[in-house]
Amino acid sequence: MLSRPYDTTPQAVADIAAERARKTVRVTPAEKPAEVSGPYKVFEDAQALYKQRKLSEARDAYMRVLNEGADKVLHAKAYYGLARIAALERNPELSEQLFRKVLESSPDPDTKTWSLVYLGRLADSQGQREQATENYNAALKVDGATEEARHAAEKGLKESFNGK
Repeated sequence: MLSRPYDTTPQAVADIAAERARKTVRVTPAEKPAEVSGPYKVFEDAQALYKQRKLSEARDAYMRVLNEGADKVLHAKAYYGLARIAALERNPELSEQLFRKVLESSPDPDTKTWSLVYLGRLADSQGQREQATENYNAALKVDGATEEARHAAEKGLKESFNGK
């Protein structure tokens, strides 16, 4: 036990609080993010190529992701990239097959939701409104979907997507 009495006067307490408030906090610099490598790096490259609309090069990179890695979530994202390329190249049959392949893989919630939205849009563009509605409703039931994806599904339910 401590044998000396503590000064508990308001001034002493305020002095102690002020002293503690002046203590220096040492901030360490943030660590550099880990370098991405292997199929994850190839996927990032594929995404960048897709955004630049270098579709042939992006397709090759997405295919390398499928050949190099075993991560099922990453495979789902690669199939999703390939499906979007097929849609841009006006190949709805291949696009639909690839979006279905995404759903058969282990997609993260966002990839799953967007795949269902795109399947809804493809069905709408083929005049299959009932199938489109099923896909949009399924997209809205995915836990963890982004607001943007949910909004796209809700919009698809309200109005038919006819190649807009």
